[in-house]
Amino acid sequence: AFERASDVIINNWKYARASVSMIDTQARLRALVVHCLNTPLGLHSSACFYADKLVTLSGGKPQDVYLLAQAYFVSKQYRRALMVLKQDDMHERELQFKYLAARCLAECKDWEECLGMLGDGNDVDSLSSALYDSKAEAELGQAVSLHACMYLLRARAYEMLDNRARAIFWYRQALLKDAYCFEAFNALIEGHMLSAEEELDLVNKLKLRSEDRWMQLLLRAKCKKYNLHDQMEGILQELEADPRPPQAPNAHCPQTGPTAPVSTQPPSMPSTLHQQQQQCQQQQQDQHHHNQLFSPEYSTAPVGP
Repeated sequence: AFERASDVIINNWKYARASVSMIDTQARLRALVVHCLNTPLGLHSSACFYADKLVTLSGGKPQDVYLLAQAYFVSKQYRRALMVLKQDDMHERELQFKYLAARCLAECKDWEECLGMLGDGNDVDSLSSALYDSKAEAELGQAVSLHACMYLLRARAYEMLDNRARAIFWYRQALLKDAYCFEAFNALIEGHMLSAEEELDLVNKLKLRSEDRWMQLLLRAKCKKYNLHDQMEGILQELEADPRPPQAPNAHCPQTGPTAPVSTQPPSMPSTLHQQQQQCQQQQQDQHHHNQLFSPEYSTAPVGP
C-alpha cells in the first residue's frame, strides 16, 4: 500500500511538473509570436510557424487562434487567415475575429462579402467579446475604438461600391464614435464629401481631450476655407502661439536690488545710411580715445607745465 501511494504521488508530481513546464512553454511561445508580429524585422514566417505550434499546444485557445490569424494576415495570406477565423464560428461571437475577417475580405477586394461580414451596422454594438470588451476600451485618445474601426471599414466598402451616401454616413459615424480615427476624417476631406459648413459642424461635434485643443485647430485648418479667411487667420495664430506657460522667477536666486527689465526684442538696427555712418564714426572715435589712453607717449608725458 505504501509503495502504491508513493507511485501515485510521484506520478502526480511528474504530471504537475509537466503541466507547469507546458504552461511556461506556451507563455514563451506567445511572447515570441507577439515579438515577431511587432518587430520591424519582417519575421512574418517565424510568426506563422510559432503561432501554429502554439495553437496546437494550447488546444486552440481563442487568443492563440487570433494570433495565428494575425500572423497569416501580416504575411498577406488572407485566405488562410479567413479560414482560421471562421473555425468554430468564432467570427460570429468575437468582435475582433469579425473585424479581422472583414479586413481579409477587403484585402481580397471582395467588398460585397466584406459588407456581409460586417453586417448592416445594427448588430455591431450588441456583439459580446471575451477578447475585446467595449466597456474596457482604452481611455480616450490612447487607442482608437474597435467599433470606430469597423465603421471605417464599412464606409470604405460602401465607397468602393460607389455608394457615396452610405460611405459619408459611416465615415461620420466612425468620427463621432472616436474622434481620434483620423482616417475617417481624412477620407471625408480628401474625397470632398462634405461642404465647408458640414466640415466645420462635424469638427465642432468631435469629442477630444481638453488638452488636445491643438488637434481641433489642425482639423479646422484642414477644412475648406471658403469665406472663412478671418477664422483661419485666428486659428493659425493660435497654433503658432507658444503653448508653454510663462516661467516663474527662480526662488533660489533672490534679487539684491532693483534690476532693469530685460527686453525680449532684438537690438534695433540702423534703418538709414546716415545712421549707419554716424554709428561707424562713433566707433572710430571710441577706438581713437582708447588708443590715446593706453599709448606709451600718453603714459610718460609730464603732468605739470
